[in-house]
Amino acid sequence: MSRRPATAALLARTAVTAPVMSAFVVLVVAVLSVIGAAAPAFLESARTDTVRVALAQLPPSSRDLSGSGAGLPRLSADDRATWTGPTADLREQVAQRMPETADVLGEARMIVQVTSGWSTPVGDPPEHQVANDVMLTLDPRWAARVDIVEGTAPGVPVAGGDIPVAISVDASAKLEWPIGQRRDFAGRVLVLTGTYEVQEPDDPDWTYSPSSVISGRAPTSEGGIVVVAAAYAAPESMDQFVTDFEETATTVSWIPVQGERITADSADDVAAGLRGASTSRFRVAMTFSDLTDRGYVLTSAAPPVLTAAVGRGGALLAVFAVIAVGPLAVALVALALAGRMLAQRRAGIVRLVSARGASATGVSLVLGVEGLLLGALGGGIGVASTVALGLWQHPTSLIAPLVFALVPAAVLPLAAAVSARAELRAAAGAATGGRVRRLVVEAFVVLCCAALVALVAGRGGQVATWDPLLTIIPLALTVIAGIVALRVVPLLLSAAERAGVRSPRLMPLLGPARSARLPAVRSASALAAIVGLAVAVFAVSFAATVDGGIEDTARAQTGAELRVQTAYIGPERLAAARTVPGIASLAPVYSSSKLNISTGGQKVPVRMFVIDSAELADVRAGEASVALPAAPTADSIPIIVSESARARLGGEELTANGHLLTIESVAPDDNPYGGYDVWILVDHAAMRDLGVRQDAPDVLFVRLDPSAKLSDVEAGLNGALAAPQFTTPDGVIAERSADPALQAVRAALAISLALVAALLGVCIVMMLVLGAPARARALQVLRSLGSRSRGFALVAWDVLPTLIVTIPFGAAAGFVMSAVVIAALDLTGFVGGSVRPAIHWGGLGQLVVIVGYTLAVVLIGLVAAAVAAARASRASDQRRREEG
Repeated sequence: MSRRPATAALLARTAVTAPVMSAFVVLVVAVLSVIGAAAPAFLESARTDTVRVALAQLPPSSRDLSGSGAGLPRLSADDRATWTGPTADLREQVAQRMPETADVLGEARMIVQVTSGWSTPVGDPPEHQVANDVMLTLDPRWAARVDIVEGTAPGVPVAGGDIPVAISVDASAKLEWPIGQRRDFAGRVLVLTGTYEVQEPDDPDWTYSPSSVISGRAPTSEGGIVVVAAAYAAPESMDQFVTDFEETATTVSWIPVQGERITADSADDVAAGLRGASTSRFRVAMTFSDLTDRGYVLTSAAPPVLTAAVGRGGALLAVFAVIAVGPLAVALVALALAGRMLAQRRAGIVRLVSARGASATGVSLVLGVEGLLLGALGGGIGVASTVALGLWQHPTSLIAPLVFALVPAAVLPLAAAVSARAELRAAAGAATGGRVRRLVVEAFVVLCCAALVALVAGRGGQVATWDPLLTIIPLALTVIAGIVALRVVPLLLSAAERAGVRSPRLMPLLGPARSARLPAVRSASALAAIVGLAVAVFAVSFAATVDGGIEDTARAQTGAELRVQTAYIGPERLAAARTVPGIASLAPVYSSSKLNISTGGQKVPVRMFVIDSAELADVRAGEASVALPAAPTADSIPIIVSESARARLGGEELTANGHLLTIESVAPDDNPYGGYDVWILVDHAAMRDLGVRQDAPDVLFVRLDPSAKLSDVEAGLNGALAAPQFTTPDGVIAERSADPALQAVRAALAISLALVAALLGVCIVMMLVLGAPARARALQVLRSLGSRSRGFALVAWDVLPTLIVTIPFGAAAGFVMSAVVIAALDLTGFVGGSVRPAIHWGGLGQLVVIVGYTLAVVLIGLVAAAVAAARASRASDQRRREEG
């Protein structure tokens, strides 16, 4: 007599069956684990890149911790060539007082500079003397960073004798200073012994003496231009400097801020440390007693830049969370569907062991262990792959693999038990019931989700970091759209079924009738389709909003086709700029000065920009969106004020220099006139009334001729002005668009769309696999009735109605998501400036995305239906051959 196998043995034996299904579950868990585990590294990398790129955009002289003061460093006898004593002392003081910056600061540097104005040849000056400004410089690191082209490097001067110097090849030509020529300089004589070229022009240390690389050009108060050049003496010449230049020399010290060592997590601490330097004084042994008493003050422009970059990183985190929640939900549903497929294979054994008296708890425990093993195997493979790919960030990367690994352990016993009970009820002919209860539950869920959406939409304000309520908005909208769509699908199928009754063919009746009886099977694919389109619509809206905001900010900050900034522009230079070929019109900012406005018994200081409204209107070609002040009247002076200025000035009467001011318009703080938030704009005709006695333009707005080339106009302005800096809207847009945070958001949106599309295909395949047994039986009946159908129409009815119906609901969810989420996010860090960007829906691009997504979904459905139909047909043919 054979013994019956024990219940545990039956379950254990069953666990090794269906290896393909088990491998599929492991594969899904592994892939999702890799994506989930790599996400923190991707996010951290994007945040850190944002900080580093923002810091790199600062000029080194602004980024570094730097300061200057009168006097000379005191050197020991053995330190005259390297100056390591004072630089090491300064670096050590900074490290002790601000330890949070120790890892990001480089070695301290020092140079000494002496400027005297013109240098003139000794003896008989030539008839034509090049206007110049020579800066005598000592730098202990200079010789190692240059190559002598002609002559020799300067040596140590003889006490009281000529000071040997070297200048750049470019400066020698422009100053007409040949080797051997002696020049008077601040009571001493400089003799040129050599010319040089720098080895690395991009070395950031040259920014502290920019005329060392290429001679510069500087304007004079009379409107002329002088050639600026650095003349290097031997660093061992300090004794000569102490004698003659102690009171006129300036010592410049700086400690490089090494941005490549700063991370998103350390940026706030580094910013705080750098801010602390500006409130401290660092004492270095100097020859000038006054400086020794007061000490150095080191400052850096990096802290506000770091803070702003960290803010963009916080906004990046908020956007990432919103983007990730939809694909995460679809991934969990796909994983649950995979577990249900495996559970379907286990339903028979569950019924068997239950009939033999096995407890439900024991069965669930065994199936849970199987699911846990499969999940752990997939999660382990995912974690190992993440580590192998170098994408592992820190322990938080383990969260996603753990979640995905636990899903099969929960789904497998639950789905097996539900499937077994459903089959038992079907065999017993019991009614499924519960329709009213499901409706009540669904209505309650829809109301709760709608209330959440209304709460977030109505609370106002904007978030700049992760917000849990905002994060679940996509999920709430998807649930609402999914529930409503799955309620609409049966109604449409019933209508199609009624219409099919009148058809002479069988499939128009059988297709919708079968599809209407598979509500559970189509839920996963419906959710995936809705999430996919919602994410696509949101992606287009988000990109259009950010791009529109960047463009608006760029135009607001440049003010014209071309913005030119330089030092003082005299009347002759301004006249020369107006005649540059290719310029259609030009408008200067005639003055940028402080103005005290009297209001409510107190004086409020503001920055006053003076422009000619008619000139600027011509440059801007009549852009109605930009307000310009009118000309003054006998009663008042019209002004445009910034939002910050309006807040400070209040609502009382405004006067300045005895004249009444009237506010014509309020503009955003962002402006193209100068770097101030509290400002007013007045017409040139009011300049004298407000006490401005001299024109001092330093900013020009230019409109180009339609046929002119920007490069030609810039070249012409380079010849007319001294070292002008050019800014165009396109340049600002390109710079903002290249921001790593924004690039990371766009990459995340693309990855999210690709992931949802892949999961949609997986869900459709699994849906067809789950419905394969019932479909095979129906196809067999059709064959018995003489039908020649290969099953494609039958499969298409199972797939396409649900996918097509979800399109409008997915689009609606995407538009609502865009309206709620974009309005709640602080996007000013992405677009620049302080103005909140208006929501853009994407226009024609949005329509293309929706139509394209619809076609893609239909194509996926048709391909899946064709594959499933072909497989079912082959199985049916095989069965018929076996049955003879």
